[in-house]
Formats: sequence, C-alpha cells, structure tokens
Amino acid sequence: SDSQAEIAEIQATVSVLEATVTGHESNIAGLETAMTLMEEQRDSLLAQLSDSQEFVNQTIALAEAMNETIAGLHAMLGENATLVQQLQSDLAYWQQTAEDNHASLRGADLRGVDWYNTTCPDGTNSDDNGNTCEDNL
Repeated sequence: SDSQAEIAEIQATVSVLEATVTGHESNIAGLETAMTLMEEQRDSLLAQLSDSQEFVNQTIALAEAMNETIAGLHAMLGENATLVQQLQSDLAYWQQTAEDNHASLRGADLRGVDWYNTTCPDGTNSDDNGNTCEDNL
C-alpha cells in the first residue's frame, strides 16, 4: 500500500509535469507565431526602408540636376546682361549718330512728294497724318 501511495504520488507528479509541458508547448507555439509575424513585419520594414532610400537617392539626383539647371540659368542671365549693356551702348551710339546727322527740311519744297506709308522723322506714319509728313518733321 505504500508502494500504491508512492505510485499515486508519482502519477500525480507526472500529471502536473505533463500539464506544465503542455503549457510550455502552447507558449512555444505562441512565441513561434509571434516570431513569424515579427519577421514578416521586419521584412516589410526593410522593403519600405529600401524604397525610402531609393526615393531619397532619386530626390538627391533631382536636386543636383536642378542645381545644374540653376547654374546654367545664372550663366545665361549674366550673358544676357552683358548683351543688354552692349545693345544699350549701341543704341546710345546710333541715337547720337542720328542726332548728329539730322537734316533740316526748312524751306524745302515738298509739293509732289509721295508720302504713302512713310515713317515721318517724328516717328509717326504719313498714312495717319493725312498722307503727308510736312507737319511731322
């Protein structure tokens, strides 16, 4: 009877140990599922990080191209400013030349002159001045 009591006690201990093992196996299965989910999330984050890095690289390349374009535009602006200065200088020269060579028609007989679509000395068109430039010299 002592041996039956010992067997009963051992069986009770085995039952407790089996329940403990079952609990641990359940915990292991839960942890394995959680690890699988975490690995999937990790892989997703790595893919997103890779995509983000590619976007950053594209953005940097675009910014560099824009900087090159801006530098080119600055250079063109400088060239245009130089051309404008040259044109202003040329214009001043030709204006002075025109003033220095202005002919006076005072006392000239302008009868019979064909004033058709003529630019008068004051810049008006003869067609707008009664087909004449006589009063627009």
